[in-house]
Amino acid sequence: MRDQIRNYISKNLLGKGVPFTDEEPLFSQGKIDSLGHLKLISFLEKEFHISISMEELNWKNFDSVESIQNLVKGKLGT
Repeated sequence: MRDQIRNYISKNLLGKGVPFTDEEPLFSQGKIDSLGHLKLISFLEKEFHISISMEELNWKNFDSVESIQNLVKGKLGT
């Protein structure tokens, strides 16, 4: 799961070769913008067959690979 999320962010939102860690803030540091946020949500919903509610659409849940993975794991009950 972590690798799928990292690969998507790397290839589609940051650009190949841009280094980042799993704990690194991506949104609060401006590395991913609001359009990227929407693309990421769409990817997560399709890739992991989940639905993300309006209440879950906060930067805290999407600021790092680690927080995104925790959100998805919670949605999947794992």
